[in-house]
Amino acid sequence: MDTLQGALLPREKWRPYPVAADRVAWESLPADVRKDMVEGGEKQLKGDWPVLPVSVFMEYKRDGNRSHYEHLRSARRGRLLALTMAECAEGKGRFLDEVLNGLWATCEETYWGLPAHLGAQKAGPGLPDYAEPIVDLFAAETSQQVSWTM
Repeated sequence: MDTLQGALLPREKWRPYPVAADRVAWESLPADVRKDMVEGGEKQLKGDWPVLPVSVFMEYKRDGNRSHYEHLRSARRGRLLALTMAECAEGKGRFLDEVLNGLWATCEETYWGLPAHLGAQKAGPGLPDYAEPIVDLFAAETSQQVSWTM
């Protein structure tokens, strides 16, 4: 146990990644990596955030199609990630409004999981039952992304 404790940093000192304000850390990334991150964010600056209609969510129960909803949801998460990474890489604030818009849209979602995973609820597939919260892999992934972005 002493060996393990000696190898681990205390919780208050552990940082899995630098905060955006740690410019030295972000600017120490290779220039081509930072350039790719900024370009990825620039591609996401224009346009609207994908809407996640309930009718598309319900496709899984109605006809077994899960890909339409998952595609829209993944586009949202990917856009937020690209914008967040671009802001961290550049550090000038020009991506922040869209990062905030993405966080807002994500936090407005009724359910962060996938329709196909609602079988874990007593009611089964359909619409999520807020009275019986479940955490699937995708809900956990979204909570991680939101906390990391904040």
